[in-house]
Amino acid sequence: MPRNRIIFYIVFGIFLSIVVVVAIDMGSRTNAPWNKKKETLKKYDIDHFKKKL
Repeated sequence: MPRNRIIFYIVFGIFLSIVVVVAIDMGSRTNAPWNKKKETLKKYDIDHFKKKL
């Protein structure tokens, strides 16, 4: 394989790894729209929420 192709694959692999890590990080910090109310109630420790569970 030519040297340029090897360098391209290495750079592409590093770039793809960074994109995957950023996507996973963003996904773990967000919540689904249908869980927003539950998350807000848990965040502020509302007693009404605890009684329903």
